[in-house]
Amino acid sequence: MKISFLSNNKLSENEVIVQVTAHDYSDNVNQLIAYIEEYKHFDQIISINVGNAIKFINQDSLVAIEVYGDELRFFSEKTAYTTRG
Repeated sequence: MKISFLSNNKLSENEVIVQVTAHDYSDNVNQLIAYIEEYKHFDQIISINVGNAIKFINQDSLVAIEVYGDELRFFSEKTAYTTRG
């Protein structure tokens, strides 16, 4: 796989165009496109390490974040998570 960057000053500052080029439309191409499509939602997600698990919280459902010493507490609309630094 080759990855390259092309600058285009006609695009707005936050606009990005991704083009996938391959010999054939394969499962790998389909998986890559699906991954890229899903990526645009990652900026709305906060991931935190809670014990032995990683939890993902949508920023829209985040109600509060509290810091107590080395503890960080996340409160969403449905749950609360505590992690230690």
